[in-house]
Amino acid sequence: MVHISIPTEKDIPQIAPLIQEYFPYTQIDEFELARRMASPVFFYHIAREKNTFAGYAEWEIIDEKNRIVRLNGIAILPKFQGKGLAHALMNAGESMAREKKMQKMILLVSETNNEAKKLYEKNKWNYSRTHIKKINGKKTEVWEKEIK
Repeated sequence: MVHISIPTEKDIPQIAPLIQEYFPYTQIDEFELARRMASPVFFYHIAREKNTFAGYAEWEIIDEKNRIVRLNGIAILPKFQGKGLAHALMNAGESMAREKKMQKMILLVSETNNEAKKLYEKNKWNYSRTHIKKINGKKTEVWEKEIK
């Protein structure tokens, strides 16, 4: 059974290695993750299956005036992939963004990350444009979704 929740400090040792593995260019360690989790600008969700940590999603309010939130990262441990956990995390993030009165969600994705782009398409995100900067040496796309 899948359970989505807001993480606590005790979850940091499980989340940080996943961030470091999937998003090494961010250089986020446990200390920085704790700082972000305490900030009102960031919000997180974790996925568990049968009480076992399976993945996380990080969101950041990047433009309060225009009500824009960015999905900074989402990752599922390999043995839990393909079970709908990323979809559940994205739905939880969208619900939280709606509660916070956000109007638009954006994300950045490597143009070669076709698996992630399939997930975003299934969740009704739309390609917007090519990002002006490369991330981790790769061309990056901006995807968006209006919050209704």
